[in-house]
Amino acid sequence: MSPASAFALGVGILVAADPVTPAPAPTPLTGEAMYLRAIDAFRAVPQPPFVTYRVDYRGQDALVRCVDGQTRVTFTKGAQTSVYRVWFRNDDAQAIRLDLETNQRCAGAPLLSPSGGDIAALVKSAPPASGAGLSQGNGPRIISEMRVEAALYYRVTSVRDEDVQGHATHHLSLQAYSDASHHPLTDLWLDVDTFLVRRVTGDFADQYSGASARIVATGTFERFGPYWIMKTEHVEFSAETRPAVTHAIFQIDGSEFTFPEALPSVFK
Repeated sequence: MSPASAFALGVGILVAADPVTPAPAPTPLTGEAMYLRAIDAFRAVPQPPFVTYRVDYRGQDALVRCVDGQTRVTFTKGAQTSVYRVWFRNDDAQAIRLDLETNQRCAGAPLLSPSGGDIAALVKSAPPASGAGLSQGNGPRIISEMRVEAALYYRVTSVRDEDVQGHATHHLSLQAYSDASHHPLTDLWLDVDTFLVRRVTGDFADQYSGASARIVATGTFERFGPYWIMKTEHVEFSAETRPAVTHAIFQIDGSEFTFPEALPSVFK
């Protein structure tokens, strides 16, 4: 055997004796594990003490108005478009809302809460189309703050990876083990890098003015500086209020978010 052949044979033996072992594929996270990561991610995000922002409201068959300085929602036929400037205080989720067209000022719960609350409580306690009454009540929130939720309330399953407004997300499906009226979340879309919620949906069924009612809501979140803020909310409400069926749509879009160190004296 020539020296060249012996060298080639030796190299072949060395390569055969020391194969490259591929790294094991990472074990996919379960839906519950991703949900728990989402809770941890939300707990780690700072909360702004104060927020100011613009709200563009579009309602169909739902009139939002200010009566004696308080928010009322009345179900009545017709469309409404309003623009507000909002000053929001996070510790008690209270706000001052200024109608930029009428210059009318209203206090109480905001139509859109940057920290993850929603209009559902206002909708739930609003009067039927034939009535009028104060809409600020203690109705359940559809889009709950993730930091107060726990996986033990839901059966969580991973659906697929999906795009949400240009962001890669993990889509999770949630089904309440029991008492769905108090655990109404149905779907979450988690950012694949941070596990923060990009989109959330909820579905709530209950009695409304003595009739079967349903509220379905979707909210979206975005990052603004160090904060993770609810930016939009879409709510559909329906109730079989005989002889008619009440159905209303609320679309609420937030923009121009700023985070001052204090609120103006008008808030006090």
